[in-house]
Amino acid sequence: MKTVKDLLGSKRGALLDIGCWRGTLEKLLPECEYTGLDIERAGDTPRNLILQDLDSKPHLPFEDGTFDIIVCTEILEHLRWPEKVAMEMRRVLKKDGVMIISLPNEFTIYGRLFHLFGRNTMAEAGHRRCFDLTEARRFMKANFAVKKEVYVPAAEFPWTGPLARALPRIFAYWLFFVVGSS
Repeated sequence: MKTVKDLLGSKRGALLDIGCWRGTLEKLLPECEYTGLDIERAGDTPRNLILQDLDSKPHLPFEDGTFDIIVCTEILEHLRWPEKVAMEMRRVLKKDGVMIISLPNEFTIYGRLFHLFGRNTMAEAGHRRCFDLTEARRFMKANFAVKKEVYVPAAEFPWTGPLARALPRIFAYWLFFVVGSS
């Protein structure tokens, strides 16, 4: 979540955290008007939590232009139709709003090694859509106005940060995009 906070800079306002889990961003950004959305409660949940399965009901229950900030980290790959949720995210974002979206890079060197030894860790994690850097960029450009891309290494290998930035197709475990609605 530090990456999200860093990417937001001084931007504050009404924040929608899609896939909020325990609402870490609510604690990290207390000056924001926080709304969390997740499929189920998880322990210490945020105060303002909406429970919704985005696969069966992709329509977000908010008026157009409600949020200054939307954060959606590690969620879209779990959905059958992430394009529908992307359309809804654009709808509820204010014109001058910003979204931070992350996707896992399914084809890092780590993922390739797991596949080589017969394991599909992404499928085991419930991923319905596979994104590598090329597919992630295609998806983002088709659905949003991309302002910035940031490549983050696997937490287990922080020393690979320079490699993740230089060779993101192979070493960036998380692909972060800062985007607008149009």
